Amino acid sequence: MFRKFFTKDESSAIADPVSISSTFPEQEWESRLHAARGSDELLLAFLKEAPSTALKLLTVSELSGEEALKQAEREFRTHDRRVHSAAKRG
Repeated sequence: MFRKFFTKDESSAIADPVSISSTFPEQEWESRLHAARGSDELLLAFLKEAPSTALKLLTVSELSGEEALKQAEREFRTHDRRVHSAAKRG
């Protein structure tokens, strides 16, 4: 009865997952972050697209406005606790 829970699905082992970061190199993400500095709106848009938590944390540290920090806190409250905590401390 519980056999399907404990056996691996052969078809899922064949599929090769494609990560977001492999399609857009890390250096290009950093250059986009550098271009967005100074504008909280651009930083918030970048924050939603950034693939790694490290880039998101760096982006939160660049936010300067209180409203932008609150918006980042609300946005990441449910799905990324580290980013949420950094925005809350901001």
